[in-house]
Amino acid sequence: QTSNNEENYARNIEQAVRSLTHSISSSADLKDKKMEYNKNIRNLDIQINLNFWLKIADFFNF
Repeated sequence: QTSNNEENYARNIEQAVRSLTHSISSSADLKDKKMEYNKNIRNLDIQINLNFWLKIADFFNF
C-alpha cells in the first residue's frame, strides 16, 4: 500500500512538473508572438506614415 501511495505521489509530482514546464514554454511562445506582433504593427505604422508623406509630397510636386 505504501509503495503504491509513493508511486502515485511520484507520478503526480512528475505530472505537475511536466504541466508547469509546458505552461512556461507556452508563455515564452506567447511573449515571442506578442513581440513579433508589436514589431509588425510598428512597421505598418511607419509604412502608413511614409505613404501619407509621399502623397503630400506628390500633391505639392516635391
